[in-house]
Amino acid sequence: MPSLGSLTVGVVVVARELRLLREKYPELDDDDLVQLLVARDSSLESAPIDSALTLESSISPDIDYVDFPRSIRELLRLAVAETTPTWLSAAVAGRAHVVELLTPNEHHLFEVGDLLGNPMSDSCLAWWDDLARLYRNDVDDRKMIQAREAERLTVQREQDNLKASGIDRRVEWVSIEDNSRGYDVSSFRWRGNRVVPKFIEVKSSRRRPAAFFLSRNEWRTARSVLDDYVVHLWDANDWSLLEIPADQIAPHIPNNVGSGEWTEVQIQWGAGSTLSTSDRGLVPGGE
Repeated sequence: MPSLGSLTVGVVVVARELRLLREKYPELDDDDLVQLLVARDSSLESAPIDSALTLESSISPDIDYVDFPRSIRELLRLAVAETTPTWLSAAVAGRAHVVELLTPNEHHLFEVGDLLGNPMSDSCLAWWDDLARLYRNDVDDRKMIQAREAERLTVQREQDNLKASGIDRRVEWVSIEDNSRGYDVSSFRWRGNRVVPKFIEVKSSRRRPAAFFLSRNEWRTARSVLDDYVVHLWDANDWSLLEIPADQIAPHIPNNVGSGEWTEVQIQWGAGSTLSTSDRGLVPGGE
């Protein structure tokens, strides 16, 4: 599939003609198809035939070239999925935010694909919804990769700590088997002359100051084992670690208000190692 930058309406027009000829004359190779195409329409001799051949040979035979706007939309969707243009992130904010970032060629493709009209057809509305979903899926994939790397680093760190501390116990990567327990990794540490459990909820952030979300379930678990619960907050920019005890998190947990019930709280590690929170309108407290 050609990149979004090399996809033009002219390339799609020629690819459509090549596909129609290939369906009619399946015995012909690419060179013969091009010769036949140019013999039928000499104006195509200077057309972007190489790009059109690449496009025609790389896309699914299910592309409907008869409905040209629909074929443009499908090709755009495929190209965006492969190229991930910088404006894709604007799709979640609405069509106008994407359109203002398009190149002239991209704008032409969107226009020919009936993606800029008002009122919008159901099929075009579904296309824009798919575009926003594509971005969300891409973000979710990147977040998952980052989260797993943070958990892997925590497991490795805890294994090294157990060995260095002379604790003959095993680190368990809990979240791989069950992500509902309210922590991701279980380990051990010394408290005085006793070996005690260590329950670790692993977070990662590229923001500065770093920030993480804590769920109600995670806090419920933390409260039940308060002295043995920590949050590992990894800075995903350089993979440095901040270990936050549960008692430092406690002052920043919201209370339920009225008929509302908090489900998640955002906590920032601010300047001077002081926690600050964004709790979506709920007041600080402890439940």
